[in-house]
Amino acid sequence: MDIKTQEKFPPLRSGRPVGGATEARCQLGGVLVRSGSVPCRAQAEQLLARLRRTALETLPLEQRLAAAAEALCVERAEVSFVVTLDARRWLGRKIESPTLRSLEETLHWRRRADEAEAAGWPGVRELWNDWQCLCRPKQLQHRRRSASELQRLQHAGDLENQRREARRPSLQSAQQQAEQLLSRAMARPRSRKRQVILRAVKRRTH
Repeated sequence: MDIKTQEKFPPLRSGRPVGGATEARCQLGGVLVRSGSVPCRAQAEQLLARLRRTALETLPLEQRLAAAAEALCVERAEVSFVVTLDARRWLGRKIESPTLRSLEETLHWRRRADEAEAAGWPGVRELWNDWQCLCRPKQLQHRRRSASELQRLQHAGDLENQRREARRPSLQSAQQQAEQLLSRAMARPRSRKRQVILRAVKRRTH
């Protein structure tokens, strides 16, 4: 949970002053939950205090997100959600969905993100393309990656995925060898122990 201070709007060419805005936000189960803009840091801290008082740890994700949204809600300002996916294995960074306003839509994309991560890079790549196609609020259009930048990053992900796939057989072989060595090392003491027991049994029977 933290507080973020940011510009409320991008700078205007007309020279009109840009007002500052503060938001409270928290990360829950791979979803970033953000409050609407509030005029000062003290109010954002109050929102976070409300959030901390909710027992989120024991609830399913859907209920946790709903409780967080209620705690961070401010008058005339919607709570927003961003689904995050850890793509550092291929891209060296996390990727994010566009800003979402619906809890139902957020849960849908969170499930898609889990499925994509389980499927590996092809699934992550497909999901990332789907996110780029989602509509964004007009003031956030500047955050959409250009086609050339997206192509460059995805090509880098393709190369890293190929490198990881090429290394997989050797890693599996090394793991199997390590397991065999460990199995032999663990079997030796047992065999010696059995020999000692057999000798002791023979002595008693003779």
